[in-house]
Amino acid sequence: KKSKNQQKIKMKFNFFLLLLSSLIAVALSQPPLLVKSKIEMYYGNLFWALDGDNVDLKQQGIEWTFEHLHDTIYFISPPGGGYVQYTGPGEQLSITRWPIPQALWNITVSPLLIYPPILYICSEFNPTECATAFEEKVIANNRNLSLQQSWRFESFQ
Repeated sequence: KKSKNQQKIKMKFNFFLLLLSSLIAVALSQPPLLVKSKIEMYYGNLFWALDGDNVDLKQQGIEWTFEHLHDTIYFISPPGGGYVQYTGPGEQLSITRWPIPQALWNITVSPLLIYPPILYICSEFNPTECATAFEEKVIANNRNLSLQQSWRFESFQ
C-alpha cells in the first residue's frame, strides 16, 4: 500500500514539474517588454530629441521606446526605428540602424527614495560612461551620477 501511495505522489510531482516547465517555456517565449516615454532632465525642462541622427536636448522632446532585454539592460529607440548608441567618451549619442553592443543601455534607479525616481542611463558597452546633458546635447561622460546624468521618464509625472 505504501509503494502505491509513493507512486501516486511521484506521478503528481512529475506532472507538477511538467506543468511548471511548460509555464516557464511560455513565459520565456514572450516578446520583450516595450515601454514608451519621453526622457527629461531631472532638473530642467529639456527632453531628449533628435537633430538628424544625433541625440540632443530640446524643450519639445520625442517619445522613445525602451526594449527590455534582461535585468536593467535596454535598447532605446526613437520613433521610426534605430537604436541610441554610445559613440565614445565625450561624444554625442547618436542613432544606429543596427542592434549592436554599443546600443545597449543599463538604466538604473537612484537609491534616493524620491518621486519621480532619478534614473541613470549608462552604456553597457562601456559601463564607466553615462548619458550626460552637455549644453544642448546628450553626450557620454564619465559616470559621476551628477545632476547632468540625472534623468526621469515623463510617464512618471
